[in-house]
Amino acid sequence: MKHLPFMMLLWCLSTLVVNAQYVSIPNAKVLGFFKTNYPACMVNDKLDTTCPAILNETTLNLSFGYDIDDIAVVQYFKSLTFLNCSVNKLSSLPKLPATLQTLYCHGNLLSELPALPDGLVYLDCNDNDLTSLPKLPSGLTTLYCYANQLLSLPTLPNALSMLQASYNQLTELPALPSTLQFLYCGENSISVLPDLPQSLKVLSCDKNALTNLQELPKQLKTLDCSFNLLDHLPKLPGTLQGLFCSDNKILCMPVLPAGITDYAIENNLFTCLPNYFNAMDAPTKALFPLCKANDPVNNPNACYDSLRFAPVFEFDILKNITVYPNPSSAVFNIVLPEELFETFSTVEVYDAKGLLVYSAKMEAGSVEIDLGNEADGLYFMILKGHDKSFHYLLTKN
Repeated sequence: MKHLPFMMLLWCLSTLVVNAQYVSIPNAKVLGFFKTNYPACMVNDKLDTTCPAILNETTLNLSFGYDIDDIAVVQYFKSLTFLNCSVNKLSSLPKLPATLQTLYCHGNLLSELPALPDGLVYLDCNDNDLTSLPKLPSGLTTLYCYANQLLSLPTLPNALSMLQASYNQLTELPALPSTLQFLYCGENSISVLPDLPQSLKVLSCDKNALTNLQELPKQLKTLDCSFNLLDHLPKLPGTLQGLFCSDNKILCMPVLPAGITDYAIENNLFTCLPNYFNAMDAPTKALFPLCKANDPVNNPNACYDSLRFAPVFEFDILKNITVYPNPSSAVFNIVLPEELFETFSTVEVYDAKGLLVYSAKMEAGSVEIDLGNEADGLYFMILKGHDKSFHYLLTKN
C-alpha cells in the first residue's frame, strides 16, 4: 500500500501525455513564432494542441514574411475569431475554426477555399488563383475578392455592404443586396449590371463592356464607368461628388451636379456641356464650351436642342435673382428685381432627360414652381425673354 501514491502519480502523468496531442511545425519561421509566442505550449519543438493558450487564443497573425505553405495547425485553435495568413505560399487552407469572424488570406496561391464558418463577417481573399467561391455566410458584410480568376460569384448575403470584385473574369453579377454601399467590379467583362440598390454610395464599373447604365441610386457619391461602350449617361444624382466617365462613346452629357469635385470626362463624342459644376477647371471649360442651339461647330450632336435650351444670358444676374428654397421637397419661389420685370416673361423647367415638366408666365416678377409630383433629382430652370435667358439648377429632394 505504501507504493500507491507513487503509482497514482505515474498514472496521472501518463494520462496527461495521452491526452496531450503533439504536432510538428515544419516551417522554421512558424516554429520560431510559436516558440516566442506560446513557449508553454512547446515540447521538444512540437506543439501541444491541448495547451490552454492555444485553445483560448482568439487572434492569430501569420502574414508577411513567414513563407508558409501549410497552416494545418490552425485547426487546433478552437476559439479563434481573427486569422491573417496573407502573403505566403499557401495552395490550400485547412478546415477553419467555427468561431472565425475575420479571415485575411490574400496574396497566396489558393485555387479554392474551404467551407466558410457561419459567423464569418469579413473575408479578404484578394490576389489568389480562385475560380469560384464557396457559399457565403449570411452575416458576411465585407467581401474582397479582386485579382483572382473568378468566373462567377455565389449568391450575395443580405448583410453585405462592401463588394470588391475587380480584376476577375466575371461576365455578370448576381442580384445585389439592398444593404450594399460600395461596389467595385472594374476590369471584368460585364455587359449588363443588375439593379442597383438605393443604399449604394460608390459604383466603380470601369473597363467592362457596358453599353447602358440603369437608374442611379439617389445617394450615389462616386461613379466610375470609364472605359466602357456607353453612348449616354442616365440622370446624375445631386449627391454626386466624383464622376469618371472618360473613354466611352457618350454623345451628350446630362445635367452635371454642382457638387462634383473629382472628375475625368475626356475621350468621348460630346463636344460641349449643358452646364459647369463649381469645381470645373478652366482647361476643361475651354475644351467643352456650353452647348448652344444651331452650333454645328461646337455642338454637332445637337445636345443643346435635345435639352431645349435658349441662348444664355450674357451678363451675371445671379446675384439679382432670388430662388428659394433650394433644395426643396416641392415648391421653389422665383423673385426678380424690378429692373428685370420686363426682361423675362416665362419660366420653364426641364428634367435631366430634357423633358419639359413645368411652364408658366411670370407675374409681376415672381413665380411659384411646384415640382411636388416630380421625382427627386436635378432640374434645369430657364427664365426666358425675347432674346435672353437665365439658367439655374433646382434640386428636389
